[in-house]
Amino acid sequence: MPSVILCDYDLGKGRNGQQFLEEVRIGKLIPDETIFMMVTAERSYEQVVAAVELAPDDYILKPFTPEALRLRLDRLVRKKLFFTRFFGHKRSNDIDAAVAELDALQARPEGAIYRFEIMRSRAEVLLHADRIDEARSAYETILAIRPFPWAKAGLARCLAAIADNHNARALLEEVIEVAPDYLSAIDLQASVCTALGDYTEAQRMLELGVSRNPANWKRQRKLSDAAVANGDMVTARKAMDTVIRLANTPGALGSADLIAMARLQAEKGDATAAAATLARIPEEQQKDLEHAQRLSLIAVRTVIDPSMKADFESQRPTFFAVEQPGAELGIDVVCAALCINDIELATKYAARLLTCTDTLKTFQPLLAAFTKAGQENTLRQVQKAAAQTLIERQHMHLTQTAAIPRGFPPVIPDVA
Repeated sequence: MPSVILCDYDLGKGRNGQQFLEEVRIGKLIPDETIFMMVTAERSYEQVVAAVELAPDDYILKPFTPEALRLRLDRLVRKKLFFTRFFGHKRSNDIDAAVAELDALQARPEGAIYRFEIMRSRAEVLLHADRIDEARSAYETILAIRPFPWAKAGLARCLAAIADNHNARALLEEVIEVAPDYLSAIDLQASVCTALGDYTEAQRMLELGVSRNPANWKRQRKLSDAAVANGDMVTARKAMDTVIRLANTPGALGSADLIAMARLQAEKGDATAAAATLARIPEEQQKDLEHAQRLSLIAVRTVIDPSMKADFESQRPTFFAVEQPGAELGIDVVCAALCINDIELATKYAARLLTCTDTLKTFQPLLAAFTKAGQENTLRQVQKAAAQTLIERQHMHLTQTAAIPRGFPPVIPDVA
């Protein structure tokens, strides 16, 4: 017999039963065979169930009689037993056997009762196996019959997996419009917007998700990163404060999280708090940091305590040996260089960031750092030179591919 979980939709402050369900499903904390039934007094919950990707097996409205509950559970037990072999294949990651079992179930007389559950399960198992073309076709088949929001979200996941982010974004906008509490769709939209370089919309989506469930520290962490990219340090610090407060299980926070928190505290000017945050990284763990994280740690420590200038400057050749510095390392190096008044290093590294990384992600933090150091005009000059470099690269590429005639000069726009 399957295990049964009865969960009230109203869990008090912080999160509701639907959000709890999504957490346990995403975290794979309960097996597929377990019955999850939502208990609610909200008659509008039917609309939620119809929209979301991770729905309970059933829900029951309060007040209800024991007999009503028994009938619901009997029906769910029959359903779980119907899908038992499929669950086993899915758990063992035997995708071909899982799909074959679903085909067999659909051919059975009872298959008509569970038509959409079978179609949905096929699409989901294919998507999770990264068989994107097959999953996409499965979701499109469902949508041709009925425009379920969960099917649109599934199709959007397929599109995002092949970097078709514009179409994924359009689909997710439709989903969120009809299902504003659909948290996994909101999270996916934030990821899609990040991939498109639209950090403003990514932050808005994450703020929407946080407003629905403030207790999800992983979403708060992503919000902090998006806010940094937008130069919104107040929101970034607030979100990271929440991360540090909520992620209190052993091993939940990694070195990158603590360095990010210290970075924000140092930017605010709270050197004591920043140093205390870095002190939470065990010494043995510091020795095992990835190369870029180790360099970031040195740079952040220099921002906290400029007397560590010698240690930072000894790494100067190493900073430039990194072929494509990520946004975090690059901004850390620039901030540390500005703190010790090494304008030359700050300028050269800013130029690297503006010509070889995601400019939309790095420019606002760079602008804040240079402005704080009284060097905004210096960055503007770097920005203009970087724009010219990028245009010349594009011109050379187009010339080599015969897209424009050789000898045709590039047009260099003014950079405000």
